[in-house]
Amino acid sequence: MVYYTDMEIFEAENAEKIIPPTFPEIAEEILTMAEKDQALREQIGPDNEMSEAQKIEWAILHDEQTEKMRVLIRKIGWPTVSKIGKEASEAAWLIIQHADHDVEFQKECLALMEKESESEVSPVDVAFLHDRISVNEGRPQFFGTQMMKNEYDEYGPYPIENIEQVDERRAQLGLGTLAEYKDEHAKKYAKGSETDPEDWDD
Repeated sequence: MVYYTDMEIFEAENAEKIIPPTFPEIAEEILTMAEKDQALREQIGPDNEMSEAQKIEWAILHDEQTEKMRVLIRKIGWPTVSKIGKEASEAAWLIIQHADHDVEFQKECLALMEKESESEVSPVDVAFLHDRISVNEGRPQFFGTQMMKNEYDEYGPYPIENIEQVDERRAQLGLGTLAEYKDEHAKKYAKGSETDPEDWDD
């Protein structure tokens, strides 16, 4: 009798479901861009403290990556899961999430993402970008994903629209409560804390 491991069974059952991305070269390019973003972010202090040199490096990187993404999106549209794979699609979102110097481009990307199905674009990514744009434009966010540190050195969310219903909206996305997110965020960015380098930073 032949015995199979759980992974072998899973791979066999899903063999026909695993479809290679349409644009593997673009996927690799986007993943490399996201890795550079995170590598630079890891050099920044826990309170987003940056030297003048780091600020310049940060601005240059984001300018370059925003322009690269603009070119890629003109070529293939929004980088969805079927086009470049799940990991690279998440990386594309990360790059746009950090393109705060070009809110109009963020809005263009959000519109493209909102047109896609949930299997092609993560609803959580859409929510994070929606909130990021709202904060960048000085408007209340909707899902409570964007956090800041106040004058008491405490983490909390930027203003939230209809905050009484925010946990309900978060639950619809599979997110924990705002209170849980606040605690997680505080722990993640506490001085001296370590974060998983494989986790994309929002």
